[in-house]
Amino acid sequence: MSCLNQDVMDGLVTSVDWTKGQTAAATDVFLNAMRVANSDSLLDSIGTQMTVAAKVFTVTGGASGMGLAACRLLAQKGARAISIGDFNDKNFENVKQELNGINPDTAVETTQLDVSNSAQVAAWIDGVVTKFGALDDSLNAAGVPQRPPQSSGPSVLEETDESWRRTMAVNIDGVFYCCREQVRAMMTLPSAPRSIVNIASMGSFLHSGMMYGYGTSKSGVVHLSANLAQNLRPFNIHVNTVCPGATDTPMLDTFIPPSVR
Repeated sequence: MSCLNQDVMDGLVTSVDWTKGQTAAATDVFLNAMRVANSDSLLDSIGTQMTVAAKVFTVTGGASGMGLAACRLLAQKGARAISIGDFNDKNFENVKQELNGINPDTAVETTQLDVSNSAQVAAWIDGVVTKFGALDDSLNAAGVPQRPPQSSGPSVLEETDESWRRTMAVNIDGVFYCCREQVRAMMTLPSAPRSIVNIASMGSFLHSGMMYGYGTSKSGVVHLSANLAQNLRPFNIHVNTVCPGATDTPMLDTFIPPSVR
């Protein structure tokens, strides 16, 4: 189930409730967020098929979880090409085979990518545009969880400089680097409605010692996206945010162990 603010066309913050065993709700909202960027209404009759068909997408974190679920939907809807950037490359071949099985006409490209490295991000996006001659829409879903508390004491005292910086580097710096390079590429292409959807989290709005670092980073994504939306709308580039609740992906184990779900 999702809650969409239909009064805001850019900077849309969408919440998604927990969907146990699947990520369909979150990824369906991703497609709705793209439709907001490319039409005058969420109720636009063209639906997601024409929004996705024959377009080129980049997806960070696309080898697992919500990123992979989004790639499945993009293939089902007829995407021309999907370029996946993910730090973990162990599942790349399986992902390619699965997506090619869904739609053999969708070109699937995988790149090992550390989104916290701006040079890697720039090279990846440049390579996509060079290869496909286009970049229509992007989903920035890569993220890392906060290290869970190890004691009953104040969790802030357990946070190391290294773990704090890693959370911020991936979850907020990485989104910024990706957005910057995606916008740079989109501005070189012929004018057309284009969209960027950033995955934040309901943790952006929750107060918990278990996720204060994670929530802080995701709050930054919400704020960044809203400001980018205002800045980029005159250029026909639309930025929206999806804030999933607890969704049954591998990252959920960090916050809610399977034994207590």
